[in-house]
Amino acid sequence: MLLNTASGTAALNPSIPSSLYAGAGVKPNVKAPMETPVAAGPENNRDLYTSIVQQLNSLTTLLNTLIQRASPVAPAVDAVPHQVDRDSPAPFPNINPLNKPHSDESPFISSVPIGTKPNDIWRGFWQGAEGNCVTVSAIKLAMMKYGHNPQGIFKQITPTKTGFDVTMQDMFKLHISHEELKLARNGSNFEGADPDVLKDAVFLYAASAKRAQMKNHEGTARRSFEDAMASLNDGEIPGDATMRLGLNAKRRWTNPAQLAKGGLGTVADATHSVAVIDGYADLYGNKVKLSESGFQHARRVLTLR
Repeated sequence: MLLNTASGTAALNPSIPSSLYAGAGVKPNVKAPMETPVAAGPENNRDLYTSIVQQLNSLTTLLNTLIQRASPVAPAVDAVPHQVDRDSPAPFPNINPLNKPHSDESPFISSVPIGTKPNDIWRGFWQGAEGNCVTVSAIKLAMMKYGHNPQGIFKQITPTKTGFDVTMQDMFKLHISHEELKLARNGSNFEGADPDVLKDAVFLYAASAKRAQMKNHEGTARRSFEDAMASLNDGEIPGDATMRLGLNAKRRWTNPAQLAKGGLGTVADATHSVAVIDGYADLYGNKVKLSESGFQHARRVLTLR
């Protein structure tokens, strides 16, 4: 009687590489132990039975080891999740950039660290309709100078139950309500591919409109926030937008040649104002060399220091 050892069991198959056994606690049989004929009889049958049981036990041990190797070890996790006090407000500091709200904590302002510049200022947000180019170019300039988080552009922003208290760099103070920020989302006509940059651009636009309302810009802005936005969307004088962002003390006039060399600023002619970054002009979200933009000889050119 011959015992067939070619049944697929690794412990009985000498053709399986010994590397599969490494660390398994089972040594391979270099030679199949039951290849010679065995005479039939009770004693031989008992020996045969004992040998089969031993082989099966070895096979079971090997399979268990291989299964344990194949099963990934689950990483340790906290037994008790961190608790959050849902009844407490979730204010964010005005100085420390390491402790910001997550993006879902405020739909009106991003949580990126102060000083983070847009990855793509051209398509992050752009002017979606004619009329507010002076404000758009000033916002892009401020974002590339100080980062797109409004907390790096303004002196202080404090969340309240109804909106945000804002103190600008020139110490001008105002309050923007949540409702006004929602109105600004449509009233700005901004478009953009980066949700955080777009969100912050709308916040800066809303602050500009609120300041225009408080100062009764064009003699009509005081009537309502909508009228204030309209006063920003019907054409502006270059430089006024940086003033409404509280950055008047930081601006200075320069010339296109300085911006063409890779500077940062805004240029304007009699009909349009654009931001210039690293020698390229922003034309409604399109990146065009300043020397080919039609603004290379513009006289009203400013930058921020």
